Amino acid sequence: MSMVYAADQDGDFIFVQGAFQDGLVFFAAAVDETEKFAADLRQSADGAAVMDFDGPPTAPLNFGVFVIFSVKGVGFEVKTLWPDANFIVKIIGAMFKIPLFRLIGDDGSGYFNVAYQIYTFMFIVATAGFPVAVSKMVSESLVNESESCANRVFKVAFRFLAVVGLIGTLIMIVFSDALANLVAIKGSSVGIMVIAPSVFFVSLASAYRGYFQGRQNMYPTALSEVVESTTKMLVGLIAAGWIMGMTVDGSLGQTIDLAAHKIASAHIQTIFASSGAIFGVTFGTLLSCLILSIIYIVHSRRKRELFRLPVKANDRTILKKLIMIAIPITIGAAIMPIMTNIDLMIV
Repeated sequence: MSMVYAADQDGDFIFVQGAFQDGLVFFAAAVDETEKFAADLRQSADGAAVMDFDGPPTAPLNFGVFVIFSVKGVGFEVKTLWPDANFIVKIIGAMFKIPLFRLIGDDGSGYFNVAYQIYTFMFIVATAGFPVAVSKMVSESLVNESESCANRVFKVAFRFLAVVGLIGTLIMIVFSDALANLVAIKGSSVGIMVIAPSVFFVSLASAYRGYFQGRQNMYPTALSEVVESTTKMLVGLIAAGWIMGMTVDGSLGQTIDLAAHKIASAHIQTIFASSGAIFGVTFGTLLSCLILSIIYIVHSRRKRELFRLPVKANDRTILKKLIMIAIPITIGAAIMPIMTNIDLMIV
C-alpha cells in the first residue's frame, strides 16, 4: 500500500491518500463535519473521525470531506463526493472572471478590479476577525451549556457589525470619487458605489457565520458562500453582457437609453458593463445574507425557550472581548489587501 499524508502549517487542511488492494483510492480534507463518512472511517472515543488503513499511520480528522475514486485503467471514476465549499467557490470564481474579462476587455477589467480591491480591503478591516471571535465565544458558552449566552454573543456582534458595515458602505459611497482618484482610475467610481452595499451585507453575514461555526455547524456558511458565488457569476455576467450588447450611439443625447438599448459611447459602455458585473457581487452578498437570516430564524424558533434564560455578562463586556479577539486577526488579514491597494496607487 502506498501512502501520502500531509498538513499545512496551520493544520487547517489535511490531505490523505492511500492506494488499497481492492482498487480504491481515498482522499480526505479537513473542512466540514464528518457524520456521514463512508467506508473505512469510524468515530474515535473523543468524537474525531478516524480513517483505518491496512497499515500505519492512521489519520485523525476532526472535520472532513470524503471522496472515493474507483481506479479503472488509467482514469478515475467518482463514486462518492462531498466537495469542499471553498473549492467550489474558487471554481465558480474562475468561471466568472475568465469570461467576464474577455467580455469587458482590459479597461473594464481595470475598473472591476479597482472597485473589488477597495471593497475587499473595507470588508476585511470591518469584519475579518469577527467570525472567529464570535465562533470562539459561542463555543465557550455552549461548553458551559448556556444557549442564552451564545445567542447574546451573536446579537451583540450582529448589532456592532451592522453599524460598522453601514459606516463602511457610506464611506465607499460618499468618497467613491476620491477613492477612484486616489488610484488614478476615475471610471471606477461607479463600480465603487455599486459594490458599497456589499460591505454592509457581508458584515451581517459574518456574524451569522461566526455563530453557526461556534456551534460546529459549517453547513450554513458553506451554503451561503456557494449561493453568493453562483449569484455573483450569473447576475454579473448577464448584466455585463446585456450592457456590452447595447448599440453605441454618439448622437444619443443622454448617457444611456435602457428602452432603446443604446449607450452614448464605448467608454461609458465599458464603465457601465464593469459596474454591472460588480452588481452581481452586491446581489450575491445580499442573497447570502438573506439565506443566513432565514436559517438563523428557523434555528432560533427551535431554541426560543433556552434563549430567554438570564445571562450574567453584560453587552459591553461581551463586545470588549469580541473586539480584543478580533483585532489581531484583522491586522493579519488586512496586510495583503493593504499591499494590493498600495500597488494600485503607485503603479
